[in-house]
Amino acid sequence: MQVTGIAQRNAWRARTDPPVEQVRPGLWSVPVPIPDNPLRYTLCYLFTGDAGLLAVDPGWDTDAGWAALEQGLKAAGAAPGDVTGILATHVHPDHHGLSARLREASGAWVAMHPAERDSLPSRVWHAEGANSTDHSWFLEVGIPADAIAELVRDAEGMVPFMDMPEPDLLIEDGDTVPLPGRRLTAVWTPGHTPGHLCLYERDEDVLLTGDHVLPRISPNIGLHPFNPEPPLGIYLESLERTAGYGSAEALPAHEYRFRGLASRAKAQGREVYGPGADVKMSMLTVAL
Repeated sequence: MQVTGIAQRNAWRARTDPPVEQVRPGLWSVPVPIPDNPLRYTLCYLFTGDAGLLAVDPGWDTDAGWAALEQGLKAAGAAPGDVTGILATHVHPDHHGLSARLREASGAWVAMHPAERDSLPSRVWHAEGANSTDHSWFLEVGIPADAIAELVRDAEGMVPFMDMPEPDLLIEDGDTVPLPGRRLTAVWTPGHTPGHLCLYERDEDVLLTGDHVLPRISPNIGLHPFNPEPPLGIYLESLERTAGYGSAEALPAHEYRFRGLASRAKAQGREVYGPGADVKMSMLTVAL
């Protein structure tokens, strides 16, 4: 793996925020702070097109985050009102949290994969019978009954995230993101979340990897009550897909940019699956 985001890596090592950077013509990375979190920031990406401006993963909703996003937009010669589209790689609050404020300021559409829409806290926790469904699911996956009440209490911490917005536009695997002048294609990479998306920009040969592939750490692979498929095998399949973009520069949502997606995807498979990951991923390659 070759680190390409040198300033980002240096900032990571120094425990400071990296600068706003123009990665390619019309493409900027903007660090948006995450409060009280060792990840420290989310890298929001801004794409300009022939007519419009797309923000990918605006970041966590705080005043400091909003100020950082405004600073990044200013570096790109824009303001919040110029944004025409917002895309969430997934609906965790460090990615989708600022989408509501940005949509209110701009009137931009919000897009995500259908499985992410179904994972929004407002849908999961307000769904009819959600509590009973969750209770049954907790038991099914082996959580002791006396621990379930504590988990339900912890879920009350999701209340601040209930206002994360519903999508105006659903993006499926292989869809082109509607930003004129850009060939930006959605790549469905479930595992970290059921509807996680990567984005491939063909002309610039860059892959926005969200939390799917990161240069230094691996994402958590979580179970979801409304998505019963075993997530680890699905994640390995998604890693194998990602390895096919070996020539692309990886633009992750955390840490720093790099090249060598194929080798990093395989290494990350070993981190989450163990020594058998290479064999498993080779079998998936044959199957695919």
